Amino acid sequence: MVSSEKNNPCRTLRKRFGGVFATALGRYQGRLARHVASCPRCQRRLARLNRVNLALELLRNQVCKLDLLMRANTQTIGVLQRGVRQTKRAEQLRHEKPRPSFYQRIAKCTGAVANAAACFLVLLLMRTGIYSSMEKAQETGQKGLHELYARNLGEETADDIVQV
Repeated sequence: MVSSEKNNPCRTLRKRFGGVFATALGRYQGRLARHVASCPRCQRRLARLNRVNLALELLRNQVCKLDLLMRANTQTIGVLQRGVRQTKRAEQLRHEKPRPSFYQRIAKCTGAVANAAACFLVLLLMRTGIYSSMEKAQETGQKGLHELYARNLGEETADDIVQV
């Protein structure tokens, strides 16, 4: 028994850590890292585990078709007894498709809603007179510049520079 533990340090480590691996990791972390760095068997296991994690992550992030629920239900119903497969509810489940959430449904029209809100805001600003106030401020500024240039450079030059 002792000789098999010396020949297989991986099994010994698995026995020691068992179900409390996560809590005991702090104490054995350096030792475990050195072991994995020198043990090709554990390196292969870790590589396989990383591939599985990567595959699960890719599967989770993959966009699925809308008929996935319908296909899964059809496969599941196919395993049931014949009497159950022929019920009305089973037939409904065969053709069931997922219903998008409220947010998924309105996500398609957010651009149109934003454009409508922008138009409404422009109309509101026009109604309140902000645009006319801005035009008045611009006209007043141009008149002031024209007077300044006319006083310092002459009336003809001021007419050429500032268009009132």
